[in-house]
Amino acid sequence: SDVEDVVDDIFGKDVNDNEDGGDDQEEVAAELADLNDTEVVQEEVEEEEDDDDGEQQRQQQTFDTEEDDEEQTSTRKANQSMSKNNIGYDIDLYLEKKAEKRRGNRRRGGKNGDIDLAGNNTDQLVSKLIDQMKIATEEDRIFNKSRQPATAKLLLLPTVEQHLYRVDLTEIFLDHGILTVFKDWLSPLPDKSLPNIKIRESLIKSLRQQFAGVNADALRDSGIGKALMYLYKHPRETKENKIKLIKIIHDWARPIFNLDTDYKLLTREERQQQVLM
Repeated sequence: SDVEDVVDDIFGKDVNDNEDGGDDQEEVAAELADLNDTEVVQEEVEEEEDDDDGEQQRQQQTFDTEEDDEEQTSTRKANQSMSKNNIGYDIDLYLEKKAEKRRGNRRRGGKNGDIDLAGNNTDQLVSKLIDQMKIATEEDRIFNKSRQPATAKLLLLPTVEQHLYRVDLTEIFLDHGILTVFKDWLSPLPDKSLPNIKIRESLIKSLRQQFAGVNADALRDSGIGKALMYLYKHPRETKENKIKLIKIIHDWARPIFNLDTDYKLLTREERQQQVLM
């Protein structure tokens, strides 16, 4: 049917197959049903804690960002000191060229063409951050292929989190293709290893809180649904993340099937059946 085709496009074909994790899937379904009510209370407590600690987090994020910038600068200087025949030099040279190209393409507005992060230039702020996230994706792929630590995304994560939870930027992030970038950040590295657990936890949390009402077209075009389904089926993904992932998948799929039933109003058996359908 047309609905099934849409679901296949968004989440991939045979989305219900889980040859290696059938028992785990049933366990997640049962856990999801058991924890549904208590999680609502936990989320309310987390929101209160977030409000109380908001200022402290913002100060810490600024400090972390400055430390990350210093660490990245030191890493680049170390790479530049290597021999030209060394793989580290080649990677650094490649990344520098990519960064120069992106800066040239993105410079617009502001004094001397620089991006002005002050005032109301939120579109430019998001555009610059998206570019940084794409560069971090390329860096991690290159370093992973050369068997070096892939930490670019992890170092950039505090900066991403600092702006990602701004409600006034949600639509702008969507317009700039944040879901596609999320898909890249959540996808396995070239050696098939999963992204760092902190990255997975942070982006999954953001998808639940900031991007719960994304339409089918955006989901299909970005490929984010397939990335989430891959993580949900992966044997090394944590059970806690799997519970959150299946909730996101359910929330995204519900409008496609024209389901108006509130998931929280279902019985435990009905919730478990919904997950295993």
